[in-house]
Amino acid sequence: MDSSRKFNLNIFAKKLAYYINLLLPPCHLKPDQLDGGNSIIRIVAISCVLFIHVRTYLNQYIQDIFPVNSCCSCCFWAVPAFICLSGKLIPIKIPYKLFYKKSFNKIFLPTIFWSIVFSIFVFFKSEHSMKAIINNFINSRPFFHLWFMFMLCGLYLLAPLCSILIRKIPFGYLLPLMFLVMFKPEIWDSPPWCYPLLISLPYIILFLTGSLITHSHITKKIGLFSCLSALCYLLFMGIVIPNYSNKLLQYPYHHYLGFFGYLGGTSITIGVLWLGTFIPNNIKVIVFKISQLVYGVYFMHPLIMILIKLIKFQSLNCLSFWFIYIVTWLICFISTICCKKIPFLQHFL
Repeated sequence: MDSSRKFNLNIFAKKLAYYINLLLPPCHLKPDQLDGGNSIIRIVAISCVLFIHVRTYLNQYIQDIFPVNSCCSCCFWAVPAFICLSGKLIPIKIPYKLFYKKSFNKIFLPTIFWSIVFSIFVFFKSEHSMKAIINNFINSRPFFHLWFMFMLCGLYLLAPLCSILIRKIPFGYLLPLMFLVMFKPEIWDSPPWCYPLLISLPYIILFLTGSLITHSHITKKIGLFSCLSALCYLLFMGIVIPNYSNKLLQYPYHHYLGFFGYLGGTSITIGVLWLGTFIPNNIKVIVFKISQLVYGVYFMHPLIMILIKLIKFQSLNCLSFWFIYIVTWLICFISTICCKKIPFLQHFL
């Protein structure tokens, strides 16, 4: 009887994996060519960004505040890590014309499309004037989450320059510039550094760091040290900062360009890239396919959050908040899968 149940469970698991696999995008690479660590970072990083945004949206309803604050504080490594992963494309090894063509289809076109979608939404929902909409574009924020895509578009435009820098200048020469950016990271949030293209300049160091990380051989010692550094970062951000931030120096610990953003982003990236080498090939294929949907989750999640917020919550404790977060993530993920099946929309996700 037990063996029969076990057999039935195995069949069920295989069938479930088969049907899930049908829903996910195709994988045209061989399993041994896939970088499992890269895929995992992309999935977890987008999940962390989503957590921060859901936390912000539902802030007024949350009662059991510390666990949520603690988890949220541990999520700010995600943007620096994503920029590090994007740095893998430099130095550019294809003609610039082909590079920009691929970048336009993958990054610029979806950013333009969703900027227009959210601008129309803001125009009708908030009765913003056209002048206000244009001003949002000038400040790289057609909607709050799209600043990241504007910044990423700028990095892709500057990628040929970054490619020359990484080839011609030793990375050690850029360290003074890195510390200059980290010293007062909040300076880079004000005009003119919020304007398109200029918004990307402070992030070039992270972009170049990502190139160095993703093209280097990560030894066991480096991998273990990075995992330990990542653990220390998460403990510090998750326990010390929520409890003692008022007693510490008033440094912007959660700023993406700050020292802790850099530390968390790079240490977690290196650690997970190293751990990714131990992932079995069949798991690599699944996580790779899921990682191909993260841009869609990022673009669409504010719409789902707005719909969820239409529910009039009285209060949320830690468990109910986590439930809403997971439901939001799943709805975004399933919506992205569905939209990927529509020929028109699949180009923008």
